[in-house]
Amino acid sequence: MKKKELILFLLFTAVQVLPAQQRFTMEEGETSKFKMARQLYERGKQLLAGESYDRAEKAFKDCLEIFPKFSYARYYLSQLYYYRKDYVTALALVEKAKEDYEFISDYWVKFQLQYLDMLRQEKMGLEEKIRDIKDIIAAKNYKARTPEEQIAEQMDLEGQQSGAELELREADEKIKNTIPTAPEMAANFYFLHGNILFKLKKYNGAYAQYLEAVRVNPAFGNAYNNLANLNFMGRRYKEALFYLEKAEKCGAAVNPKFKKDVLQALGD
Repeated sequence: MKKKELILFLLFTAVQVLPAQQRFTMEEGETSKFKMARQLYERGKQLLAGESYDRAEKAFKDCLEIFPKFSYARYYLSQLYYYRKDYVTALALVEKAKEDYEFISDYWVKFQLQYLDMLRQEKMGLEEKIRDIKDIIAAKNYKARTPEEQIAEQMDLEGQQSGAELELREADEKIKNTIPTAPEMAANFYFLHGNILFKLKKYNGAYAQYLEAVRVNPAFGNAYNNLANLNFMGRRYKEALFYLEKAEKCGAAVNPKFKKDVLQALGD
């Protein structure tokens, strides 16, 4: 399996501040399971990128053992079985990954809402701490009695204030950048599904999946390439050239011989 063929991506990085977000709390055990599963998922991606395929497979399977609807882990398992040429197993895995995508997407939103709630509580605590320190300094209400000790105490309090203000700015930045949204299914899910169906000679199904891939990601050059190939196989040469040119514009590698065959079929 070639490392460059593997498509690795982050789990739900897009976020956007939503007005009047409701407070959400998840069961502690449920949250703990999700965190453990996510750690195994990230470990699996690292192993996959390092070409430790058997260990990556185990990490993804362990992830799913803890959290069965973790669709991204199942997607990568499907990818592994695809490159092993076990297309029937790969198909079952990618179909289940897509089926569970909405669940894990919604779950991630809830997880992020809980994280936001924690950040807001932390922010409130820091603001209260800063107010208390400022009040002590303003009133000179020190515990120390000698002038030297009072100066040292004031310097310590000012240091605490600076530290708390830094933490407050960091909390504000995290709140601003944490935007729970349910992202649309990644184009790679459709692309992999299409590739599996192609290998199983289910060409109409593959075609539909590639169309979905370019709908989600209009710059998906390899999906355009595959659409061109399927159109050529179906003797739809004009459509084949259309998608081939799309692939080229997106920077995908186009087989010169294939392009020549398409042009010859069109009589150019």
